[in-house]
Amino acid sequence: MYRMKGILDVKGIEERYIFHAVNCHFGGTPQGLWAQQDRESKAVFIGKGIDHAWLLEGLKKCFADPKNGILESNVKAAHG
Repeated sequence: MYRMKGILDVKGIEERYIFHAVNCHFGGTPQGLWAQQDRESKAVFIGKGIDHAWLLEGLKKCFADPKNGILESNVKAAHG
């Protein structure tokens, strides 16, 4: 993984959680209130040889309700 960044809807935090990572350096902080209807986590992962299934499985475990969470990925659209 070379880089990742995103906006997360974190349970128990009313603000958007903004994160950014490059190589092994990670930082994040709550930053600004959500618009009323826009509470949706979004993230971008950039790297080479990333195990797509492993990444999606790990992200799904982070949901407050993993059985009902929805993940969408454009990795196949971006890479054939």
